[in-house]
Amino acid sequence: MARAKNRAVGDDIGWQPLSFRSRDGTALYAREYGPRDSALMPLICLAGLSRNSKDFHELASFINSPSHAPRRILCLDYRGRGKSARDKNWRNYTVPAEKSDTLDMMVAAGIERACILGTSRGGLIAMAMAAARPGALAGVILNDIGPEIEATGMARIISYVGKMPAPADWKEAGRILKEASAGQFPRMSDDDWQAQARKIFTESKGRLVADYDPALANGLGEIDLAQSLPTMWPQFGALARVPALVIRGENSDILSEATLARMAQNHSSLETHVVRDAGHAPLEIGEAIFEGAALAGRVEHEVLHLAPIVALVHAAHDADAALEHAAPDPQLAVERLVGQRLDEPVRREIEVALARDEALAIPVGAHAVELLADPPAGQVL
Repeated sequence: MARAKNRAVGDDIGWQPLSFRSRDGTALYAREYGPRDSALMPLICLAGLSRNSKDFHELASFINSPSHAPRRILCLDYRGRGKSARDKNWRNYTVPAEKSDTLDMMVAAGIERACILGTSRGGLIAMAMAAARPGALAGVILNDIGPEIEATGMARIISYVGKMPAPADWKEAGRILKEASAGQFPRMSDDDWQAQARKIFTESKGRLVADYDPALANGLGEIDLAQSLPTMWPQFGALARVPALVIRGENSDILSEATLARMAQNHSSLETHVVRDAGHAPLEIGEAIFEGAALAGRVEHEVLHLAPIVALVHAAHDADAALEHAAPDPQLAVERLVGQRLDEPVRREIEVALARDEALAIPVGAHAVELLADPPAGQVL
C-alpha cells in the first residue's frame, strides 16, 4: 500500500492517493480524505458503473471542511476505471469482483467497519457486501439504486457506455453530456455540465477520452433486455439490521417508485428521500439534498456543495461502538462520533434505551448523525 502527499491544485486539494493490489494482483487506486486517526466511523464511497472517485470530491471535501468534525473517507476507482489498472479479462468487470476489491481496500487501509455510500453500481456492491460480510457494514446510503433495475434505464446506459464520441475539447465534452442527460436534470447549468465532464473524461495523449476501459461495454452487450433483469432482493434483505437511507432522483429511470416502496416495506427502518428535478443519479451531478432523513429534524444542505453524511443513527447501546472509540460509556461514544456534546435530554434518552436494551435514533441539533451498528450473475450497473 502506497501513500503520497496531498496534491496541490484544482480538485486534487485535500486528499491523498491510496494504492494497493487486489487479491488477484490487480493494481487498484483510491482517494483518501480526512485523518486516519479520526474518531468517527469511516465512510467508503462507491461510484456508478463507468464513474470513478472524482465523483465524490465535493462531498468528501464538505464533510472534512472546518465546520465539521473530520472523517476518514475512501473513494475507490474500480478496476478498469480512473487510475486503477485495466483488467486483461473484461469478464472480471462484475459486482462480485468489485465487492472483493472493496473489501481488499478495507484490509489495505486497516478498516474493519465503515459506512458505505453507493451510487448506482456502488449500491449493488454495498448490497453484495452486506450478504457476504455483514459485519463490515455499519450503515448504508443507496443513491438511486435498489434490488430491481428498470429496463428503460438499463437500455439508456447500454446506449452510451463505451460509445460516447471523443470530444474535441472540454466545452464539447460538457455539451455531449448535456445533450445526453439534460432531460433528467433540467436545472443543470452549462457550468455544471462542464464540471461533470472533468469527472467523466480525462486527457490521454493529447485528446479527451472517457476515464474507463472501453471493454466495460462488453458485459453490457450480453444483456438481453427482452428477458427480465436479475434482481438482488436477497442481498437487499441482508441490510435489514443496518441503518439505511435510499435516495431517488425524481426523474430516475433506474430506480422506480414501486421498487422504492417495496424496499421500504422490506426494511422496517429504511429512510427515503426524493431529489426533485434530478434523474439517475443525484449525487454524481451535485443534486443530492439530504433532508429529513433517518431522524426527526433535517440534515442541513447546500445544492452543489452536498451535505455531511446523512443520518444513520442506530442502536445507542452498541457496546462495540463504545469500545471501538475507547469511550467509557455509549453516551461518550456518540459524542465522539458526532464531534460535539450531547444535551442532557438526549443523554437521558440513551440511558433509557440502554436500560430497555432498545435501539434509539438520536437527533443532535439540526444535524442527523450516525451511530454505526452491525448479487446475482448478470447484475451490471
